[in-house]
Amino acid sequence: MLFLRYVNGKPAPYDFAKLRSILLKHGAHIGEPWDARQGEARYFVGFPAHDDGDDISGEESGIYVDSGGVVEFAIGRPIYGERLKQLSFELLQSLEICMHPSFGEEVFTVSLEARHIPEGLLRSCEKGLIVVKEPNDLW
Repeated sequence: MLFLRYVNGKPAPYDFAKLRSILLKHGAHIGEPWDARQGEARYFVGFPAHDDGDDISGEESGIYVDSGGVVEFAIGRPIYGERLKQLSFELLQSLEICMHPSFGEEVFTVSLEARHIPEGLLRSCEKGLIVVKEPNDLW
């Protein structure tokens, strides 16, 4: 599952500190940057396993940043339960980003307009752009 920001159909960076704060609030562990190059880095993100099975992710996730901010936050093997729903909604609400599965079926947003999403992405998604008003609009 990908969390990206687009402006006029092009990828646009977003606030790393704000993303980090939200992820930590939801129990994530964010590793030290690796594969760091001039102004670029990757961070592994791990989410805790819960006894009730309502986990956020089935494998490691990652944040990719450049000098402008977050280029992409990706959740590996998302588990579509309440914890992921709450995290996803807070990210969408707080960061002016959109969320879509890597295979593309729909694009979720709270505030981005269709004109900002790349046309190719919208064409590839059967369900198109879904504007969510509350967490239960997600799945």
